Amino acid sequence: MKVEKNMGKKRIILLVTFMLVALLAASCNRPLSEAPAATATSIDNQMSEIFNMGLTETAEAALDGAGGGEAETTPEPTAVVVTNTPEPTVESTAVEVDEIEVPGSYTLHKGEHPFCIARRFDVNAVTLLNYNGLGLNGVFPAGLELRIPSDAPPFAGDRSLLNHPTTYRVQAGDTLYSVACEFGDVSPEQIAQANGKGINWTLPAGENIQIP
Repeated sequence: MKVEKNMGKKRIILLVTFMLVALLAASCNRPLSEAPAATATSIDNQMSEIFNMGLTETAEAALDGAGGGEAETTPEPTAVVVTNTPEPTVESTAVEVDEIEVPGSYTLHKGEHPFCIARRFDVNAVTLLNYNGLGLNGVFPAGLELRIPSDAPPFAGDRSLLNHPTTYRVQAGDTLYSVACEFGDVSPEQIAQANGKGINWTLPAGENIQIP
């Protein structure tokens, strides 16, 4: 019986010793203190602080200058001086010509009619017709002689039919007289003079001529 009791005590001692050794071994492998496991929230907070700190340092560096020097200043924009560029001068086609002289009478040429003569000489058209015994619906052939009244009122309305001075492209069949009538208050003699020609000048079809 003593032998069995002694064996039981030895087993208990061995078991206790084994447990103590196991505990000691576990305590040696485990660090003295363990930090609490980091949570997702704590990690986000730490990253936010690091990010904000980086932004703050970057802003301070930009303001203080690299290496702690003086802050850089942004140069003020240079004022731009705008000068007025003169517009290109367009050469005028105006040519000095003699003034129109109002004759005592005038013979119509091909392409002319009494209203054309009234505009040219600044004479009232109705007065001109009445003075010559003509009506508005009369026939006015080339060669018809018109007497020009000296005391007639001026032409009623705009004497100019087309703007001038300008250039005009000659059409087939045009004459100095017909072109003068198209413009109204310019004479065949003035058109010829503006182009350095005489009154008998035959207009070149398709070419540009000067209208004073």
